[in-house]
Amino acid sequence: MTAIKCQIYFAFILPFISFIIFSDASDYTGEKELHDENISLMSELKDSLKSKDYDVQINALVEIRTLLSTKDEIKFGDEQFVVLDEKLDEIVENGLIPILIDCMHSKSLEIQERAAWILTHISIFSPHYAKQVVNAGGIQPFIYLMDSNNFAMKEETIWALQAIVHRSKEDRDFTISQGMIPKIVKIVMFDKPPSNIEVKVAELIKAILVHREISTQALKELLPAIKKLLDSKNDDAIDVILQSLYFAVIDDEVSQIFFDFGIPEKLVPFLGSENYKFRAIALPVIGNMCHFQPEKTKIFLDLGMLKYMPKLLDHKDTRENALMFTSKTANEEVKKFFEDYEIKEIQNSKIEL
Repeated sequence: MTAIKCQIYFAFILPFISFIIFSDASDYTGEKELHDENISLMSELKDSLKSKDYDVQINALVEIRTLLSTKDEIKFGDEQFVVLDEKLDEIVENGLIPILIDCMHSKSLEIQERAAWILTHISIFSPHYAKQVVNAGGIQPFIYLMDSNNFAMKEETIWALQAIVHRSKEDRDFTISQGMIPKIVKIVMFDKPPSNIEVKVAELIKAILVHREISTQALKELLPAIKKLLDSKNDDAIDVILQSLYFAVIDDEVSQIFFDFGIPEKLVPFLGSENYKFRAIALPVIGNMCHFQPEKTKIFLDLGMLKYMPKLLDHKDTRENALMFTSKTANEEVKKFFEDYEIKEIQNSKIEL
């Protein structure tokens, strides 16, 4: 009986084991072949990017963009895998980033634009890949291409710089040292950028200021662009710039720079804006700038700030900050306003009861 059981056992188990072994071997062979194909492809792309033939370079750039745009590139059986990070690893490991950066120096606008697109999307994918672009010398070409008359190119370069600047304070300071801020000011003040570029520039400014502790000189250079964007017709750009100011005001020195440059005059009208987002962010920015200092508070009061306070106190999104400002500000005019407001609230409560 035991012998018969063993025969049955081996009759069923051995084919199963063989299937597993051969399946694993087949999968391994398939993976190895795919790996070898990828190495061969990257080698070909690398050579093509270095080619002096315009069409060969363009075709290589198109193929890389296609690789980065295709999510389901690798398939095993019926399963599909999103492998963008693997493709990026292959691009980095095979040394394509420095060659793509060289392409940004090309005399051909199309080659510049296609290389910029690829490097931008590598940079924004993750801080790790942004670091690879920085280490390969990608900052200076991006800053140079901010002057491009091609708005698509301009948008890509600003987007890439935003990703790089946002990555770390060190990268922020390095991009500033390479002349990024004058380019930002030029775009905002003189290029008459379309709305999408305005928003991208505002987001770049926010990335610069979010790290805080920016040098006084750099902040002063940036202020004309900030002030101009506060006058924008683009609500998204204004919203981002107001957020930037919230991050920027970290001490009395920075606050005084904003006062000296006339930022309060730009901020107060936002308190009466129909856009509740503007009201919600402008008020804490003003609070940071005043920091409950009577002389600074008076400047905002002289600009007509108090006339907007009832509306701010009555709205759920601004009430808390408005209460904090009015209750803690050491100014007789504000105290009188707050006392009158409290009396009205009490009276209204009694009427409702």
